[in-house]
Amino acid sequence: MQELTTIPNLPWKPLTAQGGYFIMCDIRACEHLIPKKFKDSHEYETGVEKYKLNMPDGRVPLDLAFCRWMAVEKGVVMMPNSFFYKVGSPNTCDHVVRLALCKEKSSIEKCLQRLKERS
Repeated sequence: MQELTTIPNLPWKPLTAQGGYFIMCDIRACEHLIPKKFKDSHEYETGVEKYKLNMPDGRVPLDLAFCRWMAVEKGVVMMPNSFFYKVGSPNTCDHVVRLALCKEKSSIEKCLQRLKERS
């Protein structure tokens, strides 16, 4: 997890867990880094079908905007945690993303390298 906290210009915070297949990161400190087009609409590119999820207040979830930005512009795929809540759940939040650890070590190393190079 130390590697994740030393990625330049990405002020996210890995969350502590007792175990699992994912690293969960709080991305609230990254909101200002996400380009407006990912935060304002699901229509940031044409010709790509997207799962359109809005928060109860009608905005694009922060975690979804962050994950789309990472995938499209950084080449790193993550999962928005808000997708794992039932619509209307009182526990829904949009400031946590999941990074899979159930990968080969070389895949994780490539991900870290891409984040360092493109941040």
